Amino acid sequence: MEDPTLYPWSSCAAYAQGTSNPVITFHPSYLTLSPYAKVRQRQGRTLLALSDDPQADARNPHWLSQRAVGGPAVVARRGRRRIGITTPQNQGVRG
Repeated sequence: MEDPTLYPWSSCAAYAQGTSNPVITFHPSYLTLSPYAKVRQRQGRTLLALSDDPQADARNPHWLSQRAVGGPAVVARRGRRRIGITTPQNQGVRG
C-alpha cells in the first residue's frame, strides 16, 4: 500500500488528515506543533510527502543493523549483562 493514511491499523490518517478514530490519543509533542488542528495536519502530511530525491526516501541501511545509540557511557555498557534480568543465556550468571 503506497498511501500510509489508507492502512487500517495506522494512526497516520488521524495525524495527517484529522480522520476521527476513537482509539487514538494524540501524542503530546504533536499537539504542541500548533494550537490549530489543520496546521498540525498539514505538518504531518509534509513529513509523509516524498521528496524529489529518490535517494533521500530510500531506506537508510544504518537502521538495518543493531547499534548502540547514546553517549560514551551507553556505548561502554553495550554487551554487559543486565542484573535482575534472567534469560537462558545469563541464567545463573551474576554481574
